[in-house]
Amino acid sequence: MTSAFVPAESDDPAKHGDLVGEKYVIDGVLGRGASGVVFAATKQGHGHGQSVALKVIHRELCHKRQIFGRYRREASILRSLGNDHIVRFLDFFEHDGLLTIALERVAGTSLEEVMHQPVPRDEIVEIMTQVCRGLEVAHQAGVVHRDLKPANIM
Repeated sequence: MTSAFVPAESDDPAKHGDLVGEKYVIDGVLGRGASGVVFAATKQGHGHGQSVALKVIHRELCHKRQIFGRYRREASILRSLGNDHIVRFLDFFEHDGLLTIALERVAGTSLEEVMHQPVPRDEIVEIMTQVCRGLEVAHQAGVVHRDLKPANIM
Protein backbone atom coordinates (compact mmCIF):
# COMPACT_ATOMS: atom_id res chain seq x y z
CA MET A 1 0.00 0.00 0.00
CA THR A 2 1.39 3.36 -0.88
CA SER A 3 1.77 5.57 2.16
CA ALA A 4 2.56 8.86 0.49
CA PHE A 5 0.71 11.40 2.55
CA VAL A 6 0.25 14.97 1.44
CA PRO A 7 1.19 17.70 3.93
CA ALA A 8 -1.39 18.59 6.54
CA GLU A 9 -3.02 22.02 6.31
CA SER A 10 -4.17 24.19 9.20
CA ASP A 11 -7.82 24.05 8.11
CA ASP A 12 -7.96 20.25 7.75
CA PRO A 13 -11.01 18.92 9.62
CA ALA A 14 -8.83 16.37 11.48
CA LYS A 15 -5.19 15.91 12.37
CA HIS A 16 -2.82 12.96 12.70
CA GLY A 17 -3.78 10.95 15.78
CA ASP A 18 -7.35 12.31 16.06
CA LEU A 19 -10.13 9.82 16.80
CA VAL A 20 -12.95 10.32 14.28
CA GLY A 21 -16.39 8.77 14.56
CA GLU A 22 -15.34 7.07 17.81
CA LYS A 23 -13.49 4.32 15.92
CA TYR A 24 -11.06 5.68 13.31
CA VAL A 25 -7.61 7.10 14.16
CA ILE A 26 -6.21 9.49 11.54
CA ASP A 27 -2.85 8.42 10.06
CA GLY A 28 -2.43 11.19 7.47
CA VAL A 29 -3.92 12.99 4.48
CA LEU A 30 -4.18 11.02 1.24
CA GLY A 31 -5.59 13.83 -0.88
CA ARG A 32 -7.84 16.83 -1.21
CA GLY A 33 -10.62 17.69 -3.59
CA ALA A 34 -13.23 20.34 -4.16
CA SER A 35 -15.65 18.72 -1.74
CA GLY A 36 -13.39 17.41 1.00
CA VAL A 37 -10.29 15.74 2.36
CA VAL A 38 -9.47 12.03 2.17
CA PHE A 39 -7.62 10.69 5.19
CA ALA A 40 -5.84 7.41 5.77
CA ALA A 41 -7.04 6.02 9.08
CA THR A 42 -6.90 2.87 11.17
CA LYS A 43 -10.07 1.33 12.57
CA GLN A 44 -10.25 0.72 16.31
CA GLY A 45 -12.52 -1.70 18.20
CA HIS A 46 -14.28 -4.35 16.07
CA GLY A 47 -12.13 -4.75 12.95
CA HIS A 48 -9.18 -3.28 14.87
CA GLY A 49 -6.21 -2.44 12.68
CA GLN A 50 -8.13 -2.27 9.40
CA SER A 51 -6.72 0.41 7.11
CA VAL A 52 -9.45 2.70 5.78
CA ALA A 53 -9.90 5.86 3.73
CA LEU A 54 -12.12 8.51 5.32
CA LYS A 55 -13.72 10.97 2.93
CA VAL A 56 -14.55 14.01 5.09
CA ILE A 57 -16.68 16.69 3.46
CA HIS A 58 -15.62 20.33 3.87
CA ARG A 59 -17.41 21.94 6.81
CA GLU A 60 -18.94 24.72 4.69
CA LEU A 61 -20.63 22.12 2.45
CA CYS A 62 -22.03 19.89 5.20
CA HIS A 63 -24.98 22.14 6.02
CA LYS A 64 -26.25 22.37 2.46
CA ARG A 65 -29.18 19.99 2.00
CA GLN A 66 -28.17 19.24 -1.59
CA ILE A 67 -24.64 18.22 -0.56
CA PHE A 68 -25.86 16.17 2.40
CA GLY A 69 -28.32 14.36 0.13
CA ARG A 70 -25.63 13.75 -2.49
CA TYR A 71 -23.26 12.12 -0.01
CA ARG A 72 -26.01 10.11 1.61
CA ARG A 73 -26.88 8.80 -1.89
CA GLU A 74 -23.20 8.10 -2.60
CA ALA A 75 -22.95 6.08 0.61
CA SER A 76 -26.15 4.19 -0.20
CA ILE A 77 -24.99 3.41 -3.73
CA LEU A 78 -21.56 2.24 -2.59
CA ARG A 79 -23.19 0.05 0.07
CA SER A 80 -25.22 -1.68 -2.66
CA LEU A 81 -22.39 -2.21 -5.16
CA GLY A 82 -20.44 -5.21 -3.94
CA ASN A 83 -17.74 -6.03 -6.48
CA ASP A 84 -14.00 -6.70 -6.52
CA HIS A 85 -13.53 -3.78 -8.93
CA ILE A 86 -15.28 -1.17 -6.78
CA VAL A 87 -14.03 0.17 -3.47
CA ARG A 88 -15.90 -1.37 -0.53
CA PHE A 89 -18.17 0.90 1.52
CA LEU A 90 -17.73 0.62 5.30
CA ASP A 91 -19.58 3.43 7.06
CA PHE A 92 -21.34 6.78 6.74
CA PHE A 93 -21.58 9.05 9.75
CA GLU A 94 -21.47 12.58 11.07
CA HIS A 95 -18.58 13.57 13.33
CA ASP A 96 -18.29 16.99 14.92
CA GLY A 97 -20.73 18.36 12.33
CA LEU A 98 -18.81 16.82 9.42
CA LEU A 99 -20.15 14.20 7.00
CA THR A 100 -17.77 11.26 6.64
CA ILE A 101 -17.74 8.22 4.38
CA ALA A 102 -15.44 5.37 5.42
CA LEU A 103 -14.16 3.21 2.58
CA GLU A 104 -11.80 0.30 2.26
CA ARG A 105 -8.28 1.63 1.69
CA VAL A 106 -7.10 -0.05 -1.48
CA ALA A 107 -3.48 -1.14 -1.73
CA GLY A 108 -1.58 -0.10 -4.81
CA THR A 109 -0.67 2.85 -6.93
CA SER A 110 -3.12 5.16 -8.63
CA LEU A 111 -3.39 5.09 -12.40
CA GLU A 112 -2.40 8.76 -12.31
CA GLU A 113 1.00 7.77 -10.88
CA VAL A 114 1.39 4.79 -13.25
CA MET A 115 0.71 6.94 -16.33
CA HIS A 116 4.00 8.80 -15.85
CA GLN A 117 6.10 5.74 -16.64
CA PRO A 118 6.24 3.23 -19.49
CA VAL A 119 3.56 0.55 -19.09
CA PRO A 120 3.49 -2.65 -21.16
CA ARG A 121 0.51 -2.90 -23.50
CA ASP A 122 -0.85 -6.09 -21.88
CA GLU A 123 -0.82 -4.37 -18.47
CA ILE A 124 -2.71 -1.39 -19.92
CA VAL A 125 -5.32 -3.75 -21.35
CA GLU A 126 -5.66 -5.52 -17.97
CA ILE A 127 -6.07 -2.23 -16.09
CA MET A 128 -8.70 -0.93 -18.48
CA THR A 129 -10.53 -4.28 -18.46
CA GLN A 130 -10.81 -4.05 -14.69
CA VAL A 131 -12.03 -0.44 -14.90
CA CYS A 132 -14.68 -1.53 -17.42
CA ARG A 133 -15.79 -4.39 -15.14
CA GLY A 134 -16.32 -1.95 -12.28
CA LEU A 135 -18.20 0.46 -14.53
CA GLU A 136 -20.32 -2.38 -15.87
CA VAL A 137 -21.47 -3.25 -12.34
CA ALA A 138 -22.25 0.40 -11.63
CA HIS A 139 -24.10 0.91 -14.92
CA GLN A 140 -26.16 -2.26 -14.42
CA ALA A 141 -27.28 -0.73 -11.11
CA GLY A 142 -28.17 2.52 -12.90
CA VAL A 143 -25.19 4.42 -11.47
CA VAL A 144 -23.03 6.78 -13.50
CA HIS A 145 -19.62 7.57 -11.98
CA ARG A 146 -19.31 11.35 -11.95
CA ASP A 147 -15.64 11.57 -10.97
CA LEU A 148 -13.88 8.91 -13.01
CA LYS A 149 -10.25 9.98 -13.38
CA PRO A 150 -6.81 8.34 -13.14
CA ALA A 151 -6.32 9.51 -9.53
CA ASN A 152 -9.45 7.56 -8.52
CA ILE A 153 -8.32 4.29 -10.09
CA MET A 154 -6.00 2.03 -8.10
